[in-house]
Amino acid sequence: MITIVPRALSLTTTNVAASSYGEWMATTAYSVGNNVVVTLTATGAPTTPHYEYEALTTGTNLYPPTSPTNWLELGTTNQYRMLDDYVSTQSTVATGNLVATVQLTATGSVDRLALFNAETASVTVTVTATGQTTYATTVYMQKNASQSWSEYFFANPDYAQELVQMIPPYLNPTVSLTLTPLPTATGGAEVGHVVLGNARIIGDSQWGFQTQIDDYSTKTTDDFGRTVFTERAYAKWMSGNVWLDTANAGTVSRLLSALRATPCAWDANDNGSTYGPLIVFGWASNWKLGVDLYTKTQLSIEITGLT
Repeated sequence: MITIVPRALSLTTTNVAASSYGEWMATTAYSVGNNVVVTLTATGAPTTPHYEYEALTTGTNLYPPTSPTNWLELGTTNQYRMLDDYVSTQSTVATGNLVATVQLTATGSVDRLALFNAETASVTVTVTATGQTTYATTVYMQKNASQSWSEYFFANPDYAQELVQMIPPYLNPTVSLTLTPLPTATGGAEVGHVVLGNARIIGDSQWGFQTQIDDYSTKTTDDFGRTVFTERAYAKWMSGNVWLDTANAGTVSRLLSALRATPCAWDANDNGSTYGPLIVFGWASNWKLGVDLYTKTQLSIEITGLT
């Protein structure tokens, strides 16, 4: 099992559209219901830009990030949904069957890439460091094996939505991603969250890991027995046991304590496998160490995913 501690990322270039809304202007008089996007930080404003807003009142020169009673924050722009720590919000190329291209620059050393909620047939990863292309590979996301001849000829292919990919370790690299759309897609490729960071080894996952989802959808039944479902986001979680060397127990304990309430990418696959349900973006919500042997310690850990 590994955890990938995210590095700060800056979006260098992309063909993903920012937003369908216009940029907020201080001199414009806005009415209730008007929508704007903020991609520039006002002088002295302690906020991160690239959010969309809806006007709650009329007015002029009310900077949305610092005027919560006047503006309702709708979420990040389309370009930055892949970086907003939410898996369910996707950056997408919406028109035509278009390939998504994204170039990210990381701050610090990086040796892993992780993608979540990706709707893509393949991902080409190119790493540039010190001005030179040092690594390039293409990963194909189709995973299903047909169970019958009928399924082979008539069923739609199954594609993984999660990916953890090892890349050569570099300091402050630029990583370019090219995502091809699914063959059945009516729009372009999509990705929910991107993580670039350093992998920290936790230990060897044991058989018996459990994984499931917490579904935040609601069901309402009226007096006549008619039921209405409201689909909402869901979060994955997983739990299981991990063997680690007793000599490393202190290091792992300090690492997990330092990462409390910190969203990271977690991969419980061992031996290079890529079983999607064991790849989760979330935090270690519960864990405990037990020294079972002189040389081995057992870690019981639960990872709670983000929606």
